[in-house]
Amino acid sequence: MRLMPSATVNLEYVNGLHKQSADATLRGAVARLTHHIWILLLMGVTLLTSACGSGPEALRAGLEAERGANANSAVAVAVLVVYDDSVFAELSKLPAKQWFEEAEQRKRDNPEGAAFDLLSWELMPGQRVKEQKVPLQGRPANGLIFADYHTPGRHRSRFNPAKRILIVLGVDDFTVVDLADE
Repeated sequence: MRLMPSATVNLEYVNGLHKQSADATLRGAVARLTHHIWILLLMGVTLLTSACGSGPEALRAGLEAERGANANSAVAVAVLVVYDDSVFAELSKLPAKQWFEEAEQRKRDNPEGAAFDLLSWELMPGQRVKEQKVPLQGRPANGLIFADYHTPGRHRSRFNPAKRILIVLGVDDFTVVDLADE
């Protein structure tokens, strides 16, 4: 009896198909894993930015001094945008008189503006300052205003630096008016 030669199988071809199939499966798994990693990274960045929060990019404030304000004398006004909570807590206890006495030293203690930004004006009774748009650091912040009146009183007010405001210097004290955004 004669044996028939058996069919030869090209093992290289079969191994090549198996390798291609394995490569495709691996590429698909890597693509899915990469997709999931990107989703997780985006979620992390979103959480970080929402947790850190951002603050106002600019202060928008106008000022006006009523006739007869501060016994018809100029009124110095200091507007502070405070980025450091402990500094804000400390400054928010000061009366205006003490702020103006210590202002030069406090500015020297804050040379890079890390703790606060300071804007100053001095208005005569009847004078107006059109709304100013002053760039800020874009970090979360609180606002304080001090006005140097001759009359007794704290002459200090808090404000939200993210809102447009008008500072009205009255005869004996001042008010801060929140203005609607345009």
